[in-house]
Amino acid sequence: MKRTRSTLCTLFGLLAFSGAAYSQDAQHRPMPSGSATPTPEAATTPGQAGQGMLNDDQIHGVVSVANQGEIDIAKIALKQGKDKAVKDFANMMVKEHGGVKKDLMGLAKTAKIKSGDSPTKQTFEEAGQASMTRLKALKAVEFDKAYAEDQVKAHQDLLNALDNELIPSAKNEKLKALLEKIKPSVAAHLDQAKAISQKLSSQM
Repeated sequence: MKRTRSTLCTLFGLLAFSGAAYSQDAQHRPMPSGSATPTPEAATTPGQAGQGMLNDDQIHGVVSVANQGEIDIAKIALKQGKDKAVKDFANMMVKEHGGVKKDLMGLAKTAKIKSGDSPTKQTFEEAGQASMTRLKALKAVEFDKAYAEDQVKAHQDLLNALDNELIPSAKNEKLKALLEKIKPSVAAHLDQAKAISQKLSSQM
């Protein structure tokens, strides 16, 4: 009887030790790759609320490069465009974006804001350069159609940036006021570019 009790005690001791060892092993064993919990970075998507926040210098840089791009491309349209609506639109771009350029320069002095770099600025800069390269190789009707299409995309991109990134990120009151001032103009330019693009497409 004593031997039986001794054997049972030994057996229970071994089971307890095995359970503790398995528990420790499970804690240190890596999870299968398919069941890994995604990190916060992997779970977020670019463009969601709270993403891509810029400082005031970077915002100034984005608007400056996008604005200057519109002026430069419009000057090409005045030389190479044929359609009257296209030329009228290009004249408006030079005039109105020229006014925004003066506002940005004045703001840089009064609010002591410098044009800073950012991925968003680089995106607008590269898009503007690509548009200029493409348009310089076109003439007349082909140019008009391509210019109108590019203007639709450029103004839609800028309007999206104003709504989702630039205005929400702005801290300086004067800068935010300027962004809110130019937003309706950007939206109006977008509508006009769409109308011109649709008209030219229907004629081809």
